[in-house]
Amino acid sequence: MSSPESRRVLVAGLDGATWAVIDPLVARGELPTIAALLRRGTRAHLRSSIPPVTAAAWPSIITGKNPGKHGLFGFRTLPLSASGDEREFVSSRSIAGQTWFDAFGQAGRAVCAYRVPLTYPVWPVNGAMVAGFPTPDLELYTYPKELAAELSPIRPSEYGIRNLDEVHLAGPAEVLRLGELFLKVLEADMSRFLADRRYRLLMFVVSMNDYFQHRFWSLHDPTAPTYDPREAAEHGDVIAEFYRRQDASLGRLIAQLDEDDLVILLSDHGGGAKGRRIFNPNALLAQHGLFAAVGVGSGRGGLVALAFRAARQTAQALGVAPYLKKALGRQAAKARAVADAIDWSRTKAYYTPLFYPAAGLHLNVKGRQPQGIVEPGAEYETLREQLIAGLRGLRDPRSGKPVVQEVYRREEIFQGPHLEDAPDIAFITDPAYMTGGRVDLPFVDAPPPSKQDWDGDHRMDGILCLAGREVFHSGETLQGATVLDVAPTLLYAAGLPIPSDVDGRVLEEAFVPDFLSRHAVRRGDPLDGATLPLQEYSEEEEAGIRAALQGLGYIE
Repeated sequence: MSSPESRRVLVAGLDGATWAVIDPLVARGELPTIAALLRRGTRAHLRSSIPPVTAAAWPSIITGKNPGKHGLFGFRTLPLSASGDEREFVSSRSIAGQTWFDAFGQAGRAVCAYRVPLTYPVWPVNGAMVAGFPTPDLELYTYPKELAAELSPIRPSEYGIRNLDEVHLAGPAEVLRLGELFLKVLEADMSRFLADRRYRLLMFVVSMNDYFQHRFWSLHDPTAPTYDPREAAEHGDVIAEFYRRQDASLGRLIAQLDEDDLVILLSDHGGGAKGRRIFNPNALLAQHGLFAAVGVGSGRGGLVALAFRAARQTAQALGVAPYLKKALGRQAAKARAVADAIDWSRTKAYYTPLFYPAAGLHLNVKGRQPQGIVEPGAEYETLREQLIAGLRGLRDPRSGKPVVQEVYRREEIFQGPHLEDAPDIAFITDPAYMTGGRVDLPFVDAPPPSKQDWDGDHRMDGILCLAGREVFHSGETLQGATVLDVAPTLLYAAGLPIPSDVDGRVLEEAFVPDFLSRHAVRRGDPLDGATLPLQEYSEEEEAGIRAALQGLGYIE
């Protein structure tokens, strides 16, 4: 019987992977590797972070901490004001030294972190780190630096694709070839790391699942707003085909493990069709006298035009890429006629974009915002409770359907030094509803995306499978797992203490009774986080990060 310390752990991250795609393919026998893991492991829906976006969820997975502690609510910092133009890009500085890679390293166990999101810039670890999305370009950024020369570069030019814009204009067959290239490179590099038995924890993340679902969901799902039976007949298998190829690659990697090694398969969030309706919180707030805007030319506030921002937010929600800026400009020009800025003297609350299907509301608090008017204390709490009640009871006037599924005071879901960065209220809409920044109409129909836009988006539930002989139950399903629970569960399975500042719990119900009886859950000191990235963003690197995020629709 192997000890926890003697087992290697392979963490296979499939960004955006969803049981909605996996289960039918498993049932048809088309994903034999994942099917085998499910037979010998425990599965769960893995509840994502709020918001369910790469930049918040993966850091929560590898630290076990909520965004209020690691400070990553998205790819850019959240502002207290409604103007987001000066927001900073986030980086690994928020989590360096606080991850399970650092916990293993401090215990003298070597680690390999391969393309895990938000590990750029890289930081010193006991082993190897290859930075994950977002990076300024397709170059390899590694620790140690000389490792880059030993790994496989990704060269889309070999497939006739010269730049990121061409990726987003490419059709399903071309993108599938690019996905195959990513899998080929990943498998070659991870095989190299798996062959080196000094690595005790190895993790990789495949980001292409999420991209395929964003781009091609309407080919896969007959219920999607833009489903076209003719196109689906020709290209409708593209998402499933990438899952099949990924499954085969994963199988070859798992074959290099010993029979007692552990495998954790997971995703940071799920995927599904985009909403057909847009809920505009500012418009509803305006109807209740809680939000106000001033007209063009009034010279108030010095903010970016409110309606222009609304147009950009709507375009972002729809996945408009940079090559559609002219159309966006026309939409913004029309919106400028409505209003050009928030009238802070009459605004008590306003919409804060997070990431579909999550959104937020900030209150304009005196002493906190530059022109706050809501008194802290009783007025703040009373107004917040009224807004929460309103969101819980909100119905679409056309259908009578509830719009919001969950509503939280920020302190109910976020704790830590970055609590003040979070919106005062966070809520999750029904997937049928996106949120936007228009100020004239609370509800509008979403215009159908063009062929280059996203037609799929995120869901709150990702996937989790924990497999390991004499460690995890076989063929079981557990309930209530969240991204915060993965780190303490992994550390416990590996025989390591769980830092006392971790928010998640050990998923004890996933373990066989004998393992639980022989190994007590141990708590340890917090990881001090003193290990910092090897560099800060340069202006050139920041421009590259911006281009990458804009190209994928994550920022305006």
